[in-house]
Amino acid sequence: VAIISKVICENTIYYSKSEELYFAGLLHDLGSYVIKQYFKNDYVIINNLVKADKQKRLLLAEKKVLGVTHQEIGTFYAKKIGLPKSIINVIRHHHYVDSSMEDKYQISIVMIANNLAKGMKIGSTDNFYIELIPNWVWRYLQIDQTKYYEIVATIQDRFEVATAFTK
Repeated sequence: VAIISKVICENTIYYSKSEELYFAGLLHDLGSYVIKQYFKNDYVIINNLVKADKQKRLLLAEKKVLGVTHQEIGTFYAKKIGLPKSIINVIRHHHYVDSSMEDKYQISIVMIANNLAKGMKIGSTDNFYIELIPNWVWRYLQIDQTKYYEIVATIQDRFEVATAFTK
């Protein structure tokens, strides 16, 4: 999600923030890493609930099992270690950009990147459910269909180069 966030940012009017967006994409699922590392049994239960749910509602499964979501856990840790407010907002809102009044472009970019990563099967996740991106997000970032395909092509190129070294 980090590289994809950076690519998307480079292709928008917010291109000067691409390093920040790389960092935000890298840390957006901080809470998921905490759950996976420290609540291993609960992590398995959550994934089984998501797999059984036709609508694949990860946040509801987390809330049911843990009483909190990975976004809330990640936000707690991000604040505790003093991450910048924009990164904290991305961690807190990357599944529901409408819920944040601040840092919408960062949250929007990471939300799109997260879903592109799932759709393109890039990275490691147990949840491949692709969320609906609101139309206003695409307009807000000034990404039309042509720009979208350019972004996807750039992502594919970057990952081909990156994975060439691992073969």
